[in-house]
Amino acid sequence: MSKTLAQIRAITRRFIDETEDTSPTAWTNAELNAYINDGQMFLLSEMMRTNPDYSLSRATSATVAAQAAYAPPADLYGSKLRGMWVYNTSAGHRYEVQYKSNDTIMALQSQSGFPAYYSLINDGIVLAPVPDGAYTLEMWYTAKPADLASDSQATWFKDEEVESIAAWAAVKALNRINRDSSGVAKILDTVLAQVKANISQDDNLAIDCEPLDMS
Repeated sequence: MSKTLAQIRAITRRFIDETEDTSPTAWTNAELNAYINDGQMFLLSEMMRTNPDYSLSRATSATVAAQAAYAPPADLYGSKLRGMWVYNTSAGHRYEVQYKSNDTIMALQSQSGFPAYYSLINDGIVLAPVPDGAYTLEMWYTAKPADLASDSQATWFKDEEVESIAAWAAVKALNRINRDSSGVAKILDTVLAQVKANISQDDNLAIDCEPLDMS
């Protein structure tokens, strides 16, 4: 079960040697909450460097005839998709929608038909040619975690990954009042190295066996 904001904040206070309290002396709950939410984004960026598919997600959307622009997934991380495909709903075929420059997309806006290209313009997905009917878009992208806004809200990071978020938040909190954060920084380095090793793509199990003969 994933940790809640209150639980992560308690771990953060443990790292900075302050017990969770309704009236903390050095750091308000709101301040630590902000560090924790920043820590989620820090951890995501670190995990992505180790495994680009760490938070790979899928979303679908339906096109509308004569409508070129569509909203990207609400939890899209960054400003690009990993890939897009479109289904011809009448025949069930799946085609890749290729990424093109904004200039190319805008030059094709006078054409109508099966969408073959896309770009992200002004934080929206723009298709070309402009769809002439209802098609299903399939988008693959890197998802970002939602900000934790209430004490009962849980992060989607795993329990073993949460300690990295709490340690990062503790380092930020200690630095804010010029307290020595080197001890917590060492803990952060250790736990971060472990969670990144857990998602590494180069640790596949190797089993010595005879190759499959397809002849």
